[in-house]
Amino acid sequence: MELRIQRVTFPKGRRVVAVSDIHGWYDMLKGLLEKINFSGDDILVLVGDTFEKGKQNLKLLRYLMELSKTNDVYKVLGNCDIIYEDIFEEFTREKVQSLYKYRIRPERSEGIMHQMSREVGMDA
Repeated sequence: MELRIQRVTFPKGRRVVAVSDIHGWYDMLKGLLEKINFSGDDILVLVGDTFEKGKQNLKLLRYLMELSKTNDVYKVLGNCDIIYEDIFEEFTREKVQSLYKYRIRPERSEGIMHQMSREVGMDA
């Protein structure tokens, strides 16, 4: 995987809200943003592990896509966010088995690929 670094400067006077380890829990993030009265003047920084492990990955993804149309949203990739990129960069048995561990216990962990597959009628 190629390391990508981008320096970002935020305008003075704007509130910056940084949240990490959401892990696909839309309700939690939505509730937090409501509690702090997150507005269009605020900047949201997602500091790694936005997806995977939770059961609301697709709902969260769609919410963030909509939110980014009206707000400044920045994303830092965490290890759970880049797992698919790592695996498909060099498609090996070991990497596929690494991905498989995320689907072995769906009661505890349900990845975004599972949810996408199920939504289009495929068994993940």
